[in-house]
Amino acid sequence: MALLLAAIVVFSGMKAIAQDTTATIVGSVSDPSGAAVGNADVTVTNTQTNIAVDTKTTESGAYTVPNLIPGTYSISIKVQGFQTISIQNVTVAAGDRRRADAALVVGAVNETVEITTAAPILQTDASSVGGNVTERAVQDLPLNGRNFINLVQVMPGATEGAPNSINSGNRPDDRRPSSSISINGQSEVLNDQLVDGLDNNERVIGTIGVRPSIDSIQEVRILTNSFSSDGGRAGGGLINVITKSGTNNIHGSLYEFFRNDKLNAYAYQFGAQAAKPRLRQNQFGGSLGGPIFKDKAFFHGDAEFFRLIKGGLPSNLTVPSAYELAHPGDFSDAIPATGCATIAASVVDPTQSHTTGCVYDPNPAHTADYLRKPIAGNIIPSSYIDPVGLAYFKLYPAPNTGKNGYVGTRNQQQYSTVYDVRVDYHFDTNNQIFAKYIVNDIFTFSPGALPISSVNGFAIDPQTGNGFGSAPQIARNTAVIYTHTFTSNMLMNIGAAWTHINNASYPLNYGVNPNTKLGQPNVNVSQLTSGLAVALPTGLTGLGGVSNFVPLQNKDNSYQLNGNIFYNRGNHSF
Repeated sequence: MALLLAAIVVFSGMKAIAQDTTATIVGSVSDPSGAAVGNADVTVTNTQTNIAVDTKTTESGAYTVPNLIPGTYSISIKVQGFQTISIQNVTVAAGDRRRADAALVVGAVNETVEITTAAPILQTDASSVGGNVTERAVQDLPLNGRNFINLVQVMPGATEGAPNSINSGNRPDDRRPSSSISINGQSEVLNDQLVDGLDNNERVIGTIGVRPSIDSIQEVRILTNSFSSDGGRAGGGLINVITKSGTNNIHGSLYEFFRNDKLNAYAYQFGAQAAKPRLRQNQFGGSLGGPIFKDKAFFHGDAEFFRLIKGGLPSNLTVPSAYELAHPGDFSDAIPATGCATIAASVVDPTQSHTTGCVYDPNPAHTADYLRKPIAGNIIPSSYIDPVGLAYFKLYPAPNTGKNGYVGTRNQQQYSTVYDVRVDYHFDTNNQIFAKYIVNDIFTFSPGALPISSVNGFAIDPQTGNGFGSAPQIARNTAVIYTHTFTSNMLMNIGAAWTHINNASYPLNYGVNPNTKLGQPNVNVSQLTSGLAVALPTGLTGLGGVSNFVPLQNKDNSYQLNGNIFYNRGNHSF
């Protein structure tokens, strides 16, 4: 008891590892008369790794085996003077507290009574409310993009979050796939994201830190209500991803999932007359797991690559006519049939002071007659044209519909790379450890609708603004969890973890200094002002601009040291 109290003092200042990472098997042992049998030998064995855990029943006949990796187990119960009880196919998921009782039969120990269990209809030994996305569901259900979040969204008590939220995956400026889950009606940023019971939260906008590959996930545990104190900080729900361990058998996979606009139907409202938006989506990778040393050390690793090129929604823009672009300053094609008349400069009414389509000389030299005179032939003299304004003018593309219309769309790009590796090592029945490392990098590029232009030999993106630009996202997660069994009714686990997230968002032309290259000084004076300054010509689509909140760079390092003590006494578990 002194050792228990000392351990409680040591760990009282640390956040506990979420207990929903592992499972617990509990039960009671009785003789043929129904009396409790104490001091019975109970052995729980993982059928995939042959790792066994030994314990004994208490004086009340109860036993508890905590901290089990999700999987299938067999239970052996031996008492002198009774036949050995063998309970097979006891399957447990993360967070389960599975009951397996046994009634002994008089006989020799070398005689065996074998019992095959079925999954319980109700969970009667735990009070938390939630559910599991099982290994079979994770592996077999079709998922566009292989994002496990889509499985969590259909669990009882959970729904997809707001469709326009920053972590929805639906916005044009989204940098990552969806992590939007609303649990019990709460905001999608109020959930607690975990991997193997350790923190996995991105803290700027409330998204996931790392997103493990589907092939590395054993199962996903979701708690929606009444979870224990180790998950009590979540205002929404607790989502715990349990990574896959290797076994004594070698398992591997290779895959390729793809989508292509050549396989898509034409939009119903437009039919075959309208071109289909470009779509090239490839997701490929593989996994391998197995033993390093049989019954002792195991590994599991995978790599996944995602490549997406997707056409955006067409935008209807207004650009100069082809003639005006070919002859800068020459607006003779815009002269109305009635011609351009000289007007009195003192006329105040703007609707009466000029003729639409005519260019009037702004030169104030005509003060003698107070008249504004049209420029001859509607052709602006080259001496009147500002070189920077002309450079901006050349950023426009030629119209592709009508005289001044341009229907534009450019391809959004997203590239993702995921690496997962986990190694488990069992020193002996009392000491186990596992370590994992996850890499999750994503690069997203969201362009404007106008094409890139080459001015004075430099490539410049003319249409900037909110949502346009590049976003490199870097995420790393590593953890080590050690488990030690002191006695048959007391064990401890300690976990250490590091999560690194580097989220960046840059506007178009970031670092290019386009205004300097267009001949306009004192605009691109720093990295923060290295984009294209805004220009809003009357009657044309604007150029340049500012994107809110960017450039942005967020570096987040989280260090964790966690621990749990499990202690069983009589019918009570602490």
